[in-house]
Order: sequence, then C-alpha cells, then structure tokens
Amino acid sequence: ESSRDPRGLTVVTSDRRLALAVRWRGTSVVRSGEFRRQIEEAAHCAPPAEDGEDIEIDDLEGWMRYFGETMNDE
Repeated sequence: ESSRDPRGLTVVTSDRRLALAVRWRGTSVVRSGEFRRQIEEAAHCAPPAEDGEDIEIDDLEGWMRYFGETMNDE
C-alpha cells in the first residue's frame, strides 16, 4: 500500500482477495504455483554459485547469498 510505484511490484499469492486488491492498485500478481515452477526452472538453469556451492531448491539462505543478499534477524 505504501509503494510509490505499485506498477513496479509483483505480489506472489494464490489468495484471490489479495490478488484482486493488489491488481486494483496496478500491481502484478503471480500465483504461488506458477512462481514455484519459475523458481524450479531457474534453479535447473542457474550457473553454479561463484564459490562452487550447490544450492538446494529449498535452501533460502543459499539463494539469498546467490542473489547477493544477507539474512537479517530483524
């Protein structure tokens, strides 16, 4: 709701009410199953991490490192 550019966002949800609400604001919606399919496809096509680490599909911390993010305990 507080985004200055809702058209630049994508919300991943299979909740119809939430999807309708965010579409009304101009935000894109991707259903959860479709997002998972995209992630699985990307995982199979992704180059190995620079340090040679193999990342499992459900390894959130590994994917965060792969995309240059760090996990915060906030």
